[in-house]
Amino acid sequence: MDKGDSLKWTETCPYDRKGVHMDEFPTITPPSGIDVVLGSTARIRVSRLLVELPDKEFTGREMARLLGMSHSTVLDALRGLAEGGLVNERVLGRAHVFRVNREHYLFETFATLFGSERTKAGEIRDLIRSFLGATAVSVILFGSRAKRTAGKGSDVDLLVVSGDVVATEAAVAHLRVQLGRRYGLALDAKVLATAQLKSKLGAPFVKAALAEGRVIAGVSLEKVRARAA
Repeated sequence: MDKGDSLKWTETCPYDRKGVHMDEFPTITPPSGIDVVLGSTARIRVSRLLVELPDKEFTGREMARLLGMSHSTVLDALRGLAEGGLVNERVLGRAHVFRVNREHYLFETFATLFGSERTKAGEIRDLIRSFLGATAVSVILFGSRAKRTAGKGSDVDLLVVSGDVVATEAAVAHLRVQLGRRYGLALDAKVLATAQLKSKLGAPFVKAALAEGRVIAGVSLEKVRARAA
């Protein structure tokens, strides 16, 4: 390696035994590395929102509402990120507003990272469609992932309304394997026949899907209900 490199391998022969060790040259690194700036799940979620909307200023309460987190948790995360330099804070009237610091050395790194996450989200949606789109009338994502409050171990909750329950359940089984193998995601899918939906409207998972659900494939539950009426 060149003398300008931070690490160099050299050979030594103590007691006639040949060995190799690594010499470290002095380096200058920023005081706030990735582990400090992203020291918690809250900081990661706050950073993601700020990096994805780099021109927008947020109040703590606005971010808490958008992220489904407590105001105090968001403020703690913002203050930690501001101390690390990734976030700029200023006073606007009686409010404190926050914006990502585009000049921070980690900004481009996080923009690439979070952009990759969005790409993978599209891949997962397309994977679900490829397995369930042929037999399902409606595929609805609900629960924490629909509300964007999912934690590390949150399942992918799907309500699938199908005209061919047997074929759809077989497809769900294959999809469950693929989601786990490719992305480390656990699938919890509820499969109903079209004729069952009306009688299951009082079930908690159907109520949740109607209230917060996002259509992944097919039509909305409201259209399924209207067709069955």
